[in-house]
Amino acid sequence: MHHVANQSIWARFDLSWMSLSSTCTGRLTYGTLLFELILLPVLVWQRATRIATFMAGLLFHVGIGLSLRIIMFTEVMSVFYLVFLEREHLIFVRDRLRRSVKGQTLRE
Repeated sequence: MHHVANQSIWARFDLSWMSLSSTCTGRLTYGTLLFELILLPVLVWQRATRIATFMAGLLFHVGIGLSLRIIMFTEVMSVFYLVFLEREHLIFVRDRLRRSVKGQTLRE
């Protein structure tokens, strides 16, 4: 996170304030590694925590997409998470997307 925060080419807005504190960047770096490499793989296989893990991962990657200039990363990772959902959840997501698209076309 320290190097990303210091390079304006990656950031959508000024993140240099994060690099002022090595504690901040260290916690963000290790927190990301903990979530992506340990918590996500373990919790996504537990049926009881799958949806909450999916939502946390989705919010995590949306945050990355809003703060960093990484082309298509958020979209690809969001679609990748769909692999872990069960059929009922996929039908629910599909129906919600259809309703939101229909709502947008009716408002225009």
